Amino acid sequence: MRGRVTFADHTAADLLGESIPHLLGARVWEAVPWLAPAPYRLRYKAALASQLPTSYTVKQPRTGRELLLQLYPDRTGVSLRISAPADAPDSWDELALGTVAAPGPASLDAHYHMMQLSGGLAAAASVDEVVDLVASHLLVSLNANAFALLVAEAGRVRVVGHHGFSPELVDLVDHAPLASDLPLPGLTTGAPSWGLPQGVPSFFANRDELRAAYPESASIDDDLGAWAWLSLMASSQYLGVCVVGYRQPHSFTLQERATLTAISALISQAVDRARQYDAKHQLAEGLQAGLLPRTLPTMHGLDVAARYLPASHGIEVGGDFYDLIRLSDTEAAAVIGDVQGHGASAASLMGEVRTAVRAYAVAGATAGEVLARTNHLFNDLDPGLLASCLYAHIDSFHRSGQLATAGHCPPLLRHPDLHTDILAAPPGPLLGVDPTAEYPTTDIPLRPGALLALYTDGLIETPGTDFETALTELAAVLSRTIGSLDDIADTLLVHAQPSGDRADDTALLLLKVC
Repeated sequence: MRGRVTFADHTAADLLGESIPHLLGARVWEAVPWLAPAPYRLRYKAALASQLPTSYTVKQPRTGRELLLQLYPDRTGVSLRISAPADAPDSWDELALGTVAAPGPASLDAHYHMMQLSGGLAAAASVDEVVDLVASHLLVSLNANAFALLVAEAGRVRVVGHHGFSPELVDLVDHAPLASDLPLPGLTTGAPSWGLPQGVPSFFANRDELRAAYPESASIDDDLGAWAWLSLMASSQYLGVCVVGYRQPHSFTLQERATLTAISALISQAVDRARQYDAKHQLAEGLQAGLLPRTLPTMHGLDVAARYLPASHGIEVGGDFYDLIRLSDTEAAAVIGDVQGHGASAASLMGEVRTAVRAYAVAGATAGEVLARTNHLFNDLDPGLLASCLYAHIDSFHRSGQLATAGHCPPLLRHPDLHTDILAAPPGPLLGVDPTAEYPTTDIPLRPGALLALYTDGLIETPGTDFETALTELAAVLSRTIGSLDDIADTLLVHAQPSGDRADDTALLLLKVC
């Protein structure tokens, strides 16, 4: 449906009543609006879905002339041949799908949804996406009423998605023991146990057929009259089953059985990929959570709030980190950093940097010394990566702070009157560049009510916006945002990613002097 015209000859342009430049690069129904009605577009969908030629007749509104449009699809697109009665073939129904044999709108709509399902399953990245696709397209394309996606997991049946089945039946099946000797649902004298078909799909046109094959299913009431049980297999491994249900008895034609079997193979592959993705994603989230502080210490005279959001795309753990280190009753060290890259290497290095900073801070080093010593250790590790880091020593009793930065984003300081400054601390090089580097420090006043914002570049990197503009806009948002630190943190994140789509990991640490 996104195809555009790449070639048109003068005859076709004349018959359509448009110029060649007007046609080239445009969709047919945009360049020729009178070809946009749904019945015509459904013919195009049918050609794409079936990969068979089809044709239909239209009337040119300007001339009243009847035209024959013939569609010839292949893997590269669709070729359109336009002719008038005078130069049309002797028999207009000589095509494999002529005007009489062309499928009607309902059939074409089914083809379209099946095509959308096939394409979507190939790109699905999670089990939830697979469930949404099946619910949105499979039921429509099959004119079915219910479906359930069941997977075998640790000796039990888990319902990962369903539509049209009663909650009571779903509760009965979900997490029930998986019986290896029953190819269809069955109730034993003890706890419910379910066997799922493996390898061969099963079709039951009515309840009598189901009961005749499996008498134990008589005790199950799901208000359905016909079922297709499609085994899900991938890489010779059994995954589960997709159940498709009809309210009324339904005789499955040979074409429907072939279609369902083919779709079950696509669902199997999608579920297999999605489960692997979900498992890796959960592992990455667990690793990231383990490397970040579970809680922040409570400090007298200091309120804190922190946020960490991973990138929206991909499953690898990132290298962004933050920490708040209690040094005394009135002193704390705030640190935020970003290790280059993603993956286990970046995460491991992030953990080592955070540990080193914490150790040097607790030992009583100044801000500049903490970064210098961490940088020296970083170079000794020779990780082949770089890291930025910002360290702030905060003294809530003396209302003062000291900053040192290793190529990190400049912090923001909001004064009690809400005016916000971008602190231009003298930068030192990134960690890992020069083992002998020194890191100058900057003293800042922290009057009661002052708010210090530390963040990683995910908060200000916006496509189409330069760094300085993004930083100025972030300071402006901070100046006009009032409320609790949690409210302020959430507002800053929404400003940075209003759509929720994050190209990079984002860490944010807010500290307010009471």
